[in-house]
Order: sequence, then structure tokens, then C-alpha cells
Amino acid sequence: VQGVRLPASRTSGTVLPNLVPSNHPIFESPPLGVPSLFEVSLVIHRVGTDISGQADLECPIATCLNMDPDDGLTPPEWQSNVGTCIVARKDGKPLSVEQLEVVWAYMDMTLEKLAEGNWAMVRRFYTRQFFEMFEGRYK
Repeated sequence: VQGVRLPASRTSGTVLPNLVPSNHPIFESPPLGVPSLFEVSLVIHRVGTDISGQADLECPIATCLNMDPDDGLTPPEWQSNVGTCIVARKDGKPLSVEQLEVVWAYMDMTLEKLAEGNWAMVRRFYTRQFFEMFEGRYK
């Protein structure tokens, strides 16, 4: 299954396509909360780090994707020491780098509003309709 590999910030590399076996434990994970609000069902798996023993590597995209849909906060375990991650679609269909980029860009754009402290206002944007409008303009 085509997924996407998110490298930790201190490792060399970029966001890349990543083949994920269909029986990988990632598909047993619950879908990520905020993307599910706009009907994009993604799952994530921590791979760890690619460099000898350093576990304190950030993965900002994974941190963003793991926001709690109830309050907009990211759980502590996804704020630091995240390492490299893999993201896939829960339904097992292919996920391209470009598709994930649109989801992340949409969430990142709305997070600017969250900085103003109004999660209820931000959450109103997490619908399929608003996401599709953003996606059409993003491409």
C-alpha cells in the first residue's frame, strides 16, 4: 500500500512515498482525529529514528496531524521525541505525498487561527466542504 514517510527534522531526507505492507500494524490504529473531521481517514505509525540512538527528533507534520479534535492540542507524546513516521490511509488506498501535503497545509493554515485562542472557531473549518475548497485552490 502506498503511504508517506515523514522524516524527523534532524535526519537527512524529505517527505517521500513509502510502501507499507497491507498487514502492517499501522492499519490497526484508530484514524487521526482532526483529518477525520473533514473525512480524510489517515493513520500514523512511529518508525523511530534513523540515526544512532538519538530519540529527541522532532517531526512537525506528525505533531500537527495528531491534534486532538476536542481542543486542538497535541498530546505530549506527539510533541517531542517523535522520530520518523509513516502515514497511510485507513482504508488501505494509496496516499501520495501531494495528498498528504494538502491535508497538512490545510491544518497548518487553520492553526494560525488557533494561535488566537479560539478552537471552536477553527473547528468550524474542519468540514469536507471547506477542505475541498482549500484543496481546489491549493493545487
